[in-house]
Amino acid sequence: MYVPAGSHPAYLELDWARAHAETILLLHGMGSCGEDWVLQRNALRGRYHLLSLDLPGHGRSRRLSGWPSIVSLSQAARRAIERWAPTRPVHLVGLSLGAAVGLQLLVDHPQLLRSAILVNGFGSGLLAGRGLRHAAQRAALIAAGRMDLLGARIAAGLFPRLEQAAYRSLAARRIGANPWLNYLKLLTAIGRFDLRPCLAAITCPILLVSGERDDTVPRGASEDLARRIPRAQWITLPDAKHAAPIDSAEAFNALLLEFLASNHAGVPETVSPVTREVRV
Repeated sequence: MYVPAGSHPAYLELDWARAHAETILLLHGMGSCGEDWVLQRNALRGRYHLLSLDLPGHGRSRRLSGWPSIVSLSQAARRAIERWAPTRPVHLVGLSLGAAVGLQLLVDHPQLLRSAILVNGFGSGLLAGRGLRHAAQRAALIAAGRMDLLGARIAAGLFPRLEQAAYRSLAARRIGANPWLNYLKLLTAIGRFDLRPCLAAITCPILLVSGERDDTVPRGASEDLARRIPRAQWITLPDAKHAAPIDSAEAFNALLLEFLASNHAGVPETVSPVTREVRV
């Protein structure tokens, strides 16, 4: 049985702004960690309280025991919100797996969220990947324990351009450092995930962002979300791939700031932030 993050702590990094600033929860993608959001944290720091969570089984969070589900992963996010933003709903920004966790929160705990930006997300594990061949290639490398090769292959797809060498190297190391069994458990959790019958109940403002050149999650996954979630906005970023907040940071940050401002309860102020790392 999977033990939720309340018993086995997950890591959370806080960037604290002024006392009455609104809060943003940042949820990273599969096999990565909260450090993925550094380019967004630089743009948001001082305006908002920022919660950057390492989801269970990722980064500095404890290794998984048992077989998790997207529901159990979302409990770490719920606990972070309830502990550090108990008085007002938060804005959520999620990439891929983080978007799936965000959708689970939107369905199970809608009162916790003011708005959500879901990047290259999916409402079902059946729509999450590029088909059987893609899954079989990953499974073969995982079964062989070659997380280093898996990391290199995924990173090459995320950041193929010559000038992206630093991002490519970092992504390869980060993904390759995942224990193979952890990674398999998380893939299984995605495979069991299906919120499609529940998406029509989502009522808060939603911005769906797709990378035009994403070759990890098909465009059809975003089309499905846009069709099922009432009043969801859907924007495609030209030339962006799966890691759109990194490879198209300037364009993504502009969308992010505009959407947050349009769903803000007040005018944010810029002050010197306080950063610290905690367990939730």
